[in-house]
Amino acid sequence: MTLDQLLKEMKSGISNKIVIGSTVSLVAVALKERMWYTPVDLLSAKNWYVRSDYKEITNFLLAKYLQLTPTNNNNSSSPKVETMGELLTDLMFGNPFVDNRELDVLITTDDKLSEEIRRVRDSKKKLLSFNDFTIIPLIPVNYLVLNQVDYNQTAIVKQIVDLLDVCVQFQLNSTNMNCNLIYSKHDYCWLRSLSGMLSISTNEEQLLNDFAEQQISKSLSFNLNITTNIISKYKEETINNYNNRLLSIIFNNETNTFLTITPHLFNFTCYQCSSSICLYEPLIDSEYFHYVAVFSGFLMYLSLIFMWSKKSILKRLTIPYLCTFCVMIRMFISGQYLYEVSPILYSTLSIVSVAIIVVVYAFTIVRYFYLRNLYSIISNTKRIYFHKILSSTWMGIFISIILTFLTITILFPSCLFYFKTIYLKSSFQIIRNVFLGVIIVLGIFCSLIASVIDIYFNREIIKKKGFFNFVFFDDPFYVRIDMMSIVLLLILLGPFLAPTRVEALVGLFRMVMGIVGYFLCGGTAMVIEIVKVIKLKVYKKLKKNNSIDSNNNQQGEFDSLLSDISFFNLLKEYCEKEFSLENIVLYEKLMELKRKGFVTFTELQYIYDQFIKTYSAYEINLPSATKKQFMELLTVRKDCLMEMELKEEGKRLTTEEKEIGGVEYGKVDEILMNDIIVNLSDTYSRLQQTSRFQEWETIKAMQMKANV
Repeated sequence: MTLDQLLKEMKSGISNKIVIGSTVSLVAVALKERMWYTPVDLLSAKNWYVRSDYKEITNFLLAKYLQLTPTNNNNSSSPKVETMGELLTDLMFGNPFVDNRELDVLITTDDKLSEEIRRVRDSKKKLLSFNDFTIIPLIPVNYLVLNQVDYNQTAIVKQIVDLLDVCVQFQLNSTNMNCNLIYSKHDYCWLRSLSGMLSISTNEEQLLNDFAEQQISKSLSFNLNITTNIISKYKEETINNYNNRLLSIIFNNETNTFLTITPHLFNFTCYQCSSSICLYEPLIDSEYFHYVAVFSGFLMYLSLIFMWSKKSILKRLTIPYLCTFCVMIRMFISGQYLYEVSPILYSTLSIVSVAIIVVVYAFTIVRYFYLRNLYSIISNTKRIYFHKILSSTWMGIFISIILTFLTITILFPSCLFYFKTIYLKSSFQIIRNVFLGVIIVLGIFCSLIASVIDIYFNREIIKKKGFFNFVFFDDPFYVRIDMMSIVLLLILLGPFLAPTRVEALVGLFRMVMGIVGYFLCGGTAMVIEIVKVIKLKVYKKLKKNNSIDSNNNQQGEFDSLLSDISFFNLLKEYCEKEFSLENIVLYEKLMELKRKGFVTFTELQYIYDQFIKTYSAYEINLPSATKKQFMELLTVRKDCLMEMELKEEGKRLTTEEKEIGGVEYGKVDEILMNDIIVNLSDTYSRLQQTSRFQEWETIKAMQMKANV
């Protein structure tokens, strides 16, 4: 029974226990070079690191030691007791005892000491050993107890015998035992000899009673005679049967120091793992799920090989590539391997990778809404050149890379420095998880707020055409679906707040979060694109077998469809949502000029300034050869006008006279129309995959059948 359990039972009044011996003691560990050999010597240390369940008793002992040395009874010079999490070595900063001197004194228990001290044994390829440390027993913290009425209880006798049997098996010259399997128990038995197995000194009794009085205003009850009698009887049997130096020390209560038992402790090469950092030894249950999540990331990249040219992927810029990589990194480092090697680097990478995802994702979403309103922005400003550069794909990628670089530059060194100061403290994991949670929740809420605002300003469209149209047709890149689906991450954060330590469940939820992350990084768009292609093929196959559509199939090429007003309006609406409105706007302009049959120089100049000139308001993606032909046509017409002005001796030409510098529409059509139709056909191919187009086509076929 632990000291805390014993005090709680006594405080509640439901128990009246008698302590009959100690099984675990609190010990202090420090480097031997510090020359600290007694508890009072430890007052020279700057800090004591102790597990949270022993912090109260440690503070109590510190106060007692300070009372013994009045000259040191100064809060400014006394050691600071820090609550410790796990005792870890960080490959970047080394052994906390030796390299960064972060750890002066480790307060732990003798049953855990052997395992804990080996966790920090590797420092710059130097293997530490017990010879490098001083170990000072402090006070018993775990006991064998009896109820006052159960002095003759046979079960307690069996407990003592079983406890001593653990030590009997470790004979010094044993060669048939693997030290990697038994080092912890072996060293525990030798370390117990510092204070005696099951023994409690008079001084320790007094300290324990003082602590009990302080905590619950009651004294503990001790009866060590029963233990002495059992050991005395057991000693005769064991000493006669085993030539074991350890048993002699324990049973005969020989005076012993850490210096005398050090040669009997196993070397630090005896460790539970074959590697120095317990790499995958053993592979914990959660790590299997991490690998599934990482493998899913590779599948994501494999899919991008075939889907990268889709507009829904291109408009996401670096998200499908950079953010997917960050999700993979976060999943890969979630196992114990990196945490065992470098908890500081693990925590830093966790925060930086998540921060990059949030920053890049936020920028891409802002850019998306900026592009949706680009035409109205350009129409109300004279800074067209600036907006054309800002809206370009290469600028979007460049800003994403810059933001990634800034995030790494700011967060990486900041996190390394901060976590270096706290990685031994019990608050280390909590603080790291709080940082991660704040970043993730901030990103989620920003996305949800943007979705709510978007829905509010488009509420009339939703009322008129439905939510399905708003999510799919009105957003052909499916960004809105991702923004709304991000709430899944908020739901999945719940299990991490629950007090469960079932590794399989932790790994499962991490895997699900990783896969959701891949979907938000473009996986959803790819799935929708695949579904649309399959649905289109099925639809076309059904249409071929449907006689109703036969007239529509004979209707002609795409250019004939453009003469249909309902189709033209549908295509124009879709072009606007795809950020390619410039093609259909120019097409409308050309159709207007076609009806006139003639294009003036002013109209030629307008077409050039608005649609062909680099960084123009509605710049169209045209081949260089097409641009060159149009420029030649424009130049010839311009030269013609200049000649006329010279003949008229600088007289300003009238509008009628400027028309002489124009050309027949056929020449303009010959240069531009084919490329415009190609661009519109590309948009049309994506329009065909939407449910809105399929509905239109079905209705159109019915109208044609009815000769409407």
